[in-house]
Amino acid sequence: MRAALAPALFAGPCCRFRPIGAYRGHASEVRTPYAAGPAWEGLPREGLAWEGRGLVPSSVRLHQMLLGAAMLVPAVLFAAAAWENHAAVWREGAALVQRTTAIMHEHARKVFETEELLLSLVDERISDMPPDAVSAPATSEFLRRVKAPLDQAVSTWIADADGAIQAGSQPWERGAEIASRDFFQQQRVADPSIQEGGTYISEAFTGRVTSVASFAISRRRTGRDGRFTGTIHVAASPAYFAQFYKQAAPPLSHLALLIRSDGAILARQPGATPGRLPPAGVLMQRIADQPAGGTFQAHLMLDGIDRMYSYRKVEAYPVYVVFGLDRKALVRRWHDNLLMYGLFAAAAAATLLGVSWLALRGAKAEEAALQDLRRESAQRLAAEDQLRHVQRMDAVGQLTGGVAHDFNNLLTVILGNLELIERAAMHLTAGSPIAAQAAVKITRLAGSAMKGVQRGAQLTRSLLAFARRQPLQPSVLDVNPLLAEFTGLVRQAVGTPVAVTFDAAPGLPPCRTDPAQLEAAVLNLAINARDAMPDGGRLRISTGTAELDCDALAGNPEAQPGRFVTICVADSGSGMAPDVLDKAFEPFFTTKPIGQGTGLGLSQVFGFARQSGGHVTLRSTPGQGTAITIYLPLNTVST
Repeated sequence: MRAALAPALFAGPCCRFRPIGAYRGHASEVRTPYAAGPAWEGLPREGLAWEGRGLVPSSVRLHQMLLGAAMLVPAVLFAAAAWENHAAVWREGAALVQRTTAIMHEHARKVFETEELLLSLVDERISDMPPDAVSAPATSEFLRRVKAPLDQAVSTWIADADGAIQAGSQPWERGAEIASRDFFQQQRVADPSIQEGGTYISEAFTGRVTSVASFAISRRRTGRDGRFTGTIHVAASPAYFAQFYKQAAPPLSHLALLIRSDGAILARQPGATPGRLPPAGVLMQRIADQPAGGTFQAHLMLDGIDRMYSYRKVEAYPVYVVFGLDRKALVRRWHDNLLMYGLFAAAAAATLLGVSWLALRGAKAEEAALQDLRRESAQRLAAEDQLRHVQRMDAVGQLTGGVAHDFNNLLTVILGNLELIERAAMHLTAGSPIAAQAAVKITRLAGSAMKGVQRGAQLTRSLLAFARRQPLQPSVLDVNPLLAEFTGLVRQAVGTPVAVTFDAAPGLPPCRTDPAQLEAAVLNLAINARDAMPDGGRLRISTGTAELDCDALAGNPEAQPGRFVTICVADSGSGMAPDVLDKAFEPFFTTKPIGQGTGLGLSQVFGFARQSGGHVTLRSTPGQGTAITIYLPLNTVST
C-alpha cells in the first residue's frame, strides 16, 4: 500500500520521451542526389547549397532549425508531462485515500462484529444465571478466557442494575461501579439511539480499573419480565485501532480517525484520542449531507492542515472511519516528479543538441544513440513491469493473510460455543431417559460441528501458507470419500433453496493433491453457484476421469498430457455472458456489488488446479447455468 503510488507516478506515458525519432533519416537524406527525398519538398531553391555529391540546406538554416527544435521539443514535452502528472498525482492520491479508507472500514467492521459475538457469548452464558452465580469467580474466569485472544479488547465486564461490577476479565476492587458512565445510563433508560440488538458504543474514557484509554461496546441485560438487570460491555482499545491505522496508512503526512456519528472521536492516529468534532464543522456537515460516505478536501479544526479526506460509515454501526492525506505531501511528490522530468528534459535537450551535430556527421552515430535510448527504455519498462507484478502478488498475500486471521477469530468464538454446548449436555445425562437421549444427540451434533471447526482451522492454515508463498502439501487422495463427507458442509453453506447432489464415479483411481485446498476450491465454486441462483436451483457435484492431450492443455505448461481425475461443479443458475466468461479467472474480477465479493474465488481455483499439475475448464450459457471442471493428475508415485 505504501508503494502503491510509485509506479503510477513514474511510469506514465509522459515519461517516455522519444527525442531523436523526430529527426530520423536526416543524416541519410543529406547525402542523396538533388531530386531525391521528401525532406526537400517545399524548400526554396535558394535555401539549398551544393556540398560534395548532393544538395543540402544551408548550414545556418539547418542549425537554426535543429537548435530551435532541441530547445522547443523538450520544453513542450516537459510542460505536457508536468500537466498530465499533476492530474495523475491527484487521481492516485484520491484513489490511495479511498483504498486506505476501505481497509480501515473493513478492519473496523470485523472488530465490531467480533466484539458483538463476544457480547452474545457472554449474554448466552449468564442469561439464566442467578445474581450469585454471575458474581462467582467462575464467571470472571470465563470472561478472562474469552477475552484473552482478542488484542482489540482491553477488558470485559458485567454490571448489575445499579451499576455495580459483578464480574470482569481483570481484577477489581469490590464496590467498583460504572453507574456514572454514559453507556450505562443510556442502556438503563433504553435510549432510542441504541441500535437494534441493544448495542451502544460509548465515548472514549480512561478505565477506572485498568487506567487504559478505552471506549465501551455495551449491551443491555433484561430479565424475563423485561426489567433492566444490568449491562455487559467490552472496553475496546483506541490504541489498537491507532496502531492498525499507522501500519495501513502510506508513509505520508496523514490523519486517521474512528468517530461516532455525533462527532465523538473514538480513535485517532496520529495524536491523542479524546475530543469531539463540532457539529457545524466541514466533516460533520459532509456526513449529514452524504451519510454513506464521500471524498472531499478541507481543513479540519483538529490540526488545521489542508487534506484530501475520505470517510465511510461502518455499515450497521453509528461509527465512521475517516482518512485524510496532506495535500502538501502530494504537491511535494509532484515537485519531485517535476525535478525528474526536468532532468529527463535536460538530458533530452542535450541529446538533441548532440544529435543535431551527429546528424551531419553520419547515420552511424545516430543509430548508436537510438540503440542506447531503446535499450534504456526497454530496461526501464522491464523494471516497472516487474515492480507491478511483485506489488500485485504482495497485495494478494496480504489480503489472504488478513482473511485467514479474521476467520481464525470467528473459529475461536464458534469453538467456545461448542464447548458450552457439550458442557450443558453433560448436565442433562443425570435427568430422565429422554434428557439422556437428548444429551447423546446434542453431544453427537456438537462433535460433528467440531469436525467442521477443525476443517475450518485446516483451511486457515492453508490460507496462511499461501500468504507466505509456501508450496502445497499434496498427498495421495481418494476424492469420492472426501467429497461425500464434504457435501454436507456444502449444503449448509448454500442453504435450503439450493438442492445439492453428489454423483460419485465408481472405481475412481486415486490422485495426488492437497485435500484442504481441494475442499476450499469446491466450496468456492458452490458459493459462486449459490450466488448465481438467488431464487434457488440445483447444484450437482460429480467425479469421473478424463484424458487430455496437448491441444486440450494448450497454454498450460504446468500440466502434462494424460489421464486425470475430474471434479465437476454444475449449477442451474443465470450463467455468464461471453465478456464475463473471458475474465472469470482473472484475480479480483467480480460482477458482485462493491463489498460483496473479492474476485478471488475462481482465481484461487484456477491457481490451485495449475499448481497441482492439473487443469480447469469453464462452460456457461446465459440463462442455463455454469459447469466448472477441475482436472487433477493421477497418482504416479509408487507406495
